[in-house]
Amino acid sequence: MAQARVVSTLCELLQQRVGVATNAMQTAQKTISAARLRSGRAIVFFSCGKDSIAMLDMVAPVFDEVICVFMYFVPGLAHIERYLKDAETRYKNVKVIQYEHYMTTTIRRNGIFCLPQNVKIGTLSSIDEQARKDTGIPLSFYGSKKNDGMNRRIMLNTYGELPIQQKTQKYYPLADFSNKDVLSYIRTKRLPFPIKYGGKQSNGIMFDLDCYLWMRENEPADLEKMYKAYPLSRKILFDYDYAEKNKAPDIRGEDGTPKPTPKRAVQPKGDKRHAAQGAETKPKKSGIAPASRLERGDRTLGRGAPKN
Repeated sequence: MAQARVVSTLCELLQQRVGVATNAMQTAQKTISAARLRSGRAIVFFSCGKDSIAMLDMVAPVFDEVICVFMYFVPGLAHIERYLKDAETRYKNVKVIQYEHYMTTTIRRNGIFCLPQNVKIGTLSSIDEQARKDTGIPLSFYGSKKNDGMNRRIMLNTYGELPIQQKTQKYYPLADFSNKDVLSYIRTKRLPFPIKYGGKQSNGIMFDLDCYLWMRENEPADLEKMYKAYPLSRKILFDYDYAEKNKAPDIRGEDGTPKPTPKRAVQPKGDKRHAAQGAETKPKKSGIAPASRLERGDRTLGRGAPKN
């Protein structure tokens, strides 16, 4: 009971300070409290994205030990390692362990940007099971939200009053958060903002043009590591650069507005008729076959023949 009161008090204070919707914060409070009553240690799936950054900040002060599980596409990327190091430095009870992302098994099996390899297809559940086996922790936290998409909403709504998968002991404290709530929490608590690779919402490092453009501009050494692991992914930027090089020039006037494209002149139908009348016409070929050499005997075979 004492542990539950600590969690409740903590979440009430967070709600007052960060301006998150009341129902969303209450869901987070009850979900974290339920997990704390089961164990003093927790696994947090940490992707370095905004949801996992906010979730770790809520979970870390409540548990005695927190193991962050990070799944990598390519290990040792400098701009990712900075976020993992910050998590261990910011919270003294947090430790990061890394596993190869389960999606890379499908990528290597099908030879996407690399030579095909005979590997067993992995799943998120298999990573979760391995992390629990390695750490001895019976439960795990995920940063999924209902507004992440229809499938997530349906899944989280099936769990009942609280977003908890009781059978597998998976907890989703951010279920009722919106993206605005998460960003407000990060901003108010002065947590590190996640990397935004392009103009759209970031989904983490992947074989994406925005990711590759960002790395070429900001972390070229990380881009080379991606090329080393997946050599054929060079095609992503090659195709982009080729398209940019061959793009039609943007013709603009002195005021900066695009010049109108000149319209193609349309020739009147009458001009075609008159032009045809003045054109030279070729004689039509006759349908009668030419005479054979025998039929032309007087003119050909007889030529030069001895006289009687």
